[in-house]
Amino acid sequence: MKGNEYTSIKKVLRSFYRAVALFGKEFDYPDCSLNEAIVIGIVFRNPGIRAKEISSLIALDKGYLSRLLHSLEKRGILLRKPLAKSASEKEIILSDKGIKIAGETTAILDASIEKHLALLDEKERTAFLLKIDSLDQDLAAMTGAEEIRTERRQK
Repeated sequence: MKGNEYTSIKKVLRSFYRAVALFGKEFDYPDCSLNEAIVIGIVFRNPGIRAKEISSLIALDKGYLSRLLHSLEKRGILLRKPLAKSASEKEIILSDKGIKIAGETTAILDASIEKHLALLDEKERTAFLLKIDSLDQDLAAMTGAEEIRTERRQK
């Protein structure tokens, strides 16, 4: 890999970790962590999703995701139901409590994002969002998440 490419990727990773740290500091919800809220949001938007799909969509370690899902299930936030075609695979859905939390945490995250986007003028905001969309598409293609998104859209 060329030196400039490597440096650019490292810059993106540092920016990503700064953004996660920023949202983590601002995210104040008593019933779940920021990572839990992200997973709850994914399940809310994709009822019946499988853990493997979540892991691919957000590149979260499978072991960590398993522990996180177990904790959410134990607390009555989500349910894991065996699929008819495979007892070992489970579809994940939110309970009523999980749906309520999804709405509340989404509002918190949306307000935080809007607060930070408000610091940019219209031209900067447009350019920033275009770069984010492009980066998201590239990362989705590299991790296989785009295939999962396409499959879920077709269902």
